[in-house]
Amino acid sequence: MAHPRLLQAEIHSETGTTTGIWVPYRDEITGGYLTSGASGNFVDWDNHLMREYNRKVHQQVSGDNTPTGLYLDPYDAGFRYTGSGNFNVYGH
Repeated sequence: MAHPRLLQAEIHSETGTTTGIWVPYRDEITGGYLTSGASGNFVDWDNHLMREYNRKVHQQVSGDNTPTGLYLDPYDAGFRYTGSGNFNVYGH
């Protein structure tokens, strides 16, 4: 599992526009968040990485066709994750 800031940089440069590009990122983010536990720096996860992921999904796969389950939700107007780690499983 990549450090949240390294994964954030990778997502930042991603230009893919299909759901299949974003599902593995989603899986890596949710798995990393849940396994980092008390030792995790959750600011790196929810305020940076998840925000960047949600923003890029909105940008790259945006429109009425974006599967809502692809987003890491709940999130605020700035796409920052506001939940507690109870992620919905995205159907592959």
